[in-house]
Amino acid sequence: MQLAPLDNSVVFKKLFRDPEILMAFFKDLTGIQLHLKAENIELEKKFDPPIGLIDIAFDIFAEDPQRRVVVEIQRVYYTYLLDRFTHYHYAAIMELQRNYQRYTPERTVYTIAWLTMKSEEAPFNQGLSVSHHYFKSTSGVTGGESPHRMYLINPNYIDQTIPPAIGDWLKLAYESIENPTHPTVNLQRPIFVKATNLIASDTITATERAAIIDEREWQEKLQQKRSEGIEQGIELGDERGRKAVARSMLAKNMPSELISELTRLNEAEIMALQAQSNSA
Repeated sequence: MQLAPLDNSVVFKKLFRDPEILMAFFKDLTGIQLHLKAENIELEKKFDPPIGLIDIAFDIFAEDPQRRVVVEIQRVYYTYLLDRFTHYHYAAIMELQRNYQRYTPERTVYTIAWLTMKSEEAPFNQGLSVSHHYFKSTSGVTGGESPHRMYLINPNYIDQTIPPAIGDWLKLAYESIENPTHPTVNLQRPIFVKATNLIASDTITATERAAIIDEREWQEKLQQKRSEGIEQGIELGDERGRKAVARSMLAKNMPSELISELTRLNEAEIMALQAQSNSA
């Protein structure tokens, strides 16, 4: 059996949009049983109106009566990743806060980011990291912990500290990327028999295969543009110079993520420059 790679969002979404797969994964990760049907899971979910100034889309968005689950796939490292995931997490919470009389969200929010790139920076170079938001006094007393959780998962860094059940999921992702033709997966668990069948190369439809190729080509072009930008030695010494470079890149329809990485401008600043260009 050959597996399609889980660092491709088409394959990733095919796997985790399945209710049984998502529920089993979430149970292994949190110990909590979700209650989902196919209609409870959305791909590329957007809020209307957007929360804040950034019109975000969640890769996978699921809800049961008590919980909201956001699952993201991230293949490339950017310096603003924590800011991005934090924004997604709190946007998902804020959308549940309907008015000043209902500050307490009706569901607990879990944001799970799958990282498939290698990194030298914590927490991105850890197999599993979990955020906890609580208060700690100067005397060491803690309290007021938020029930909402944000998880970072990276299958490149599997070690003995990761619980075996969730380690099985990391191993599935790692093997699909690094060893797809002879994957070592825990097929003693029936859920992984189903998972491997879902992402087996010979079960990928023609439409899915075309989308996989399109995304792969886009990633290769993105990497090429990133390399070209570095080779050109773009001078980013002051804000004016960085914005000038960003305007030039926008004029060439370069991706905003690449512009942000090379100019160190955030997404709001890039959107403002784009608006100025459109109104000129």
